[in-house]
Amino acid sequence: FALRDAASRAGANDLLIVYFAGHGVNDGTGRLCLLPYDASTVSDASMWSTGLTQSALLDALAASRSTRRLVILDACQSGLMAAGNTGLDARSLAGGDEGLCVLTATRPGESAHESDRLGGGHGLFSYALLQALKGEADGAGSGTKDGVVTLAEAYDHLRTRMPELSA
Repeated sequence: FALRDAASRAGANDLLIVYFAGHGVNDGTGRLCLLPYDASTVSDASMWSTGLTQSALLDALAASRSTRRLVILDACQSGLMAAGNTGLDARSLAGGDEGLCVLTATRPGESAHESDRLGGGHGLFSYALLQALKGEADGAGSGTKDGVVTLAEAYDHLRTRMPELSA
């Protein structure tokens, strides 16, 4: 399992980043399963056995020596991953503090969307994130542009940009 192997190689001072764009499903009890392109969708059982479950993702993160972990999910139901997350917020993690930060395209129970009008073949969340990292987020929240996009600025940008893109 590649994620577990990569996470186990991260050192204590490394920033571990996990990014997923694809499908996400809820089992009806609040558990998330991420479905990569090669997951089987012939039955619920096959999805849960071939997808990446929330518990498997959390186990891989917990087994890592990295004390700074960022999870970015562009998938339906991805907000389930952040629900109840007591990790540090984006500002703390960006400042080098320890913790887990989860950025998700949706809240629990919501669907993520794609748009042909934006080009690129990705979801609205990934599009907004890429634009943020290309500089649109510089100064978001504070208004002070310094040529560096912090995680906090990217988060603030996503919070305001996503409703505009989904309208």
